[in-house]
Amino acid sequence: MGFAPCQTMKEIEMNIAFRWFLGIGFESKVPHFSTYGKNYERRFKDRAVVEAIFNHILSLCFHYHFEF
Repeated sequence: MGFAPCQTMKEIEMNIAFRWFLGIGFESKVPHFSTYGKNYERRFKDRAVVEAIFNHILSLCFHYHFEF
């Protein structure tokens, strides 16, 4: 799959920044990890799409001299 959905959901439960980014309220329950896992598989079944998005983001970082 390329990411650990269970660990990701644990991070979302605990990390305010993730909740804010995803629009999940502080009192709201985080969905079960399988919900996102199945959606991720359907949406990014074609790995080339994911790699293209990632490469585009990296190129923007380099263009604007973002330091890691």
